[in-house]
Amino acid sequence: MGLSTLVLIVSAISLVCFAIVYICIFSFYYFNRKKCIENKLEDNEVIKILDKDVEKYDKKKNKKLSFIDTYYKRKKRKKVGNIISNSIVGIFLVALIGFFVWATVMKSNDQTTYFGDKTYLVVQTSSMASINENNKYLKDGSIDSKDRMNTRISQYAFIGIDKFKSEDQIKVYDIVAFRMDDKIIVHRVYSIGEKDGHKLFTFRGDANPASMSGEINVTSDRIVGVFDGYQNQILGSIVIYIQSGTGLISVFAIAIVLMVYIFYYDRIDLRLTDRYEALMKERFGNLASPCNVDNADFNDAPSKLKDKEVITQSKDTSVKCSPALDVAVIVITFTKQTYIPYSEEDIRR
Repeated sequence: MGLSTLVLIVSAISLVCFAIVYICIFSFYYFNRKKCIENKLEDNEVIKILDKDVEKYDKKKNKKLSFIDTYYKRKKRKKVGNIISNSIVGIFLVALIGFFVWATVMKSNDQTTYFGDKTYLVVQTSSMASINENNKYLKDGSIDSKDRMNTRISQYAFIGIDKFKSEDQIKVYDIVAFRMDDKIIVHRVYSIGEKDGHKLFTFRGDANPASMSGEINVTSDRIVGVFDGYQNQILGSIVIYIQSGTGLISVFAIAIVLMVYIFYYDRIDLRLTDRYEALMKERFGNLASPCNVDNADFNDAPSKLKDKEVITQSKDTSVKCSPALDVAVIVITFTKQTYIPYSEEDIRR
């Protein structure tokens, strides 16, 4: 078993363990939070939200809808917003996993990928990133094109290659991708010879003092293509990172965190919304608008509601469960071995 295979196995095991632990933690948190909501232990916070909503509504002029009707209209807009946001997250996850699969396929194909007449690959070394002092032809104007003379390819750059079609396609000083010892090398053509009617190419990296034995008199059947000038070091570095064991864990960790968090968070939010709606209806009953209530009674409503310890929550005005607070609750729960009480008697104890 090779080292790379062992690293891949260890990475996969680590990923599975992480997924199991993370899902268990969030499941524990969700069911405890669910109990709290069902037993009205979060009503005080929801009441504050409802009171603020009523206050905002009361300050509005030209009220055409009742508070309840206004809430449901706003809830529909929020539902559309949630669908859009979840769709965006879904597209991101699909793109992330798709990019990972593509990078993995590239790794299995000597860091190359093919699109029609184009080949894209990641340069693994810095042999084309600088000029060695022995390669005076790169400085004395021997190269007829200024762009060709100044072209440098950084290590880990993602580059484009025009597919090799004929020997006449390649000229001296072109940058060419070719196969050497089961690897793809990207170097500059140093010279072109001929034998038995076929051209023989000798290559050299701009940063190398001389040509390696494997890049002297290279036949055309080993040519992959000619560099087309496109290179992107950031994209290439991302590809190399994703192909590593750390990258594997990172990609799937992000995917798992997003999916699990959204799954449980949405369900918590739905339960809080149900509480909000129940308490909203309890406060206003069948009244068309809270403004129809006698002013004195209406002003006292929040305090009376607090005495009853009633709670609510809306999609738009819901109790915000920030990620930082959620993580804090989980950490405290596990480190102190505490539990979330399920009744008011448990709290008093």
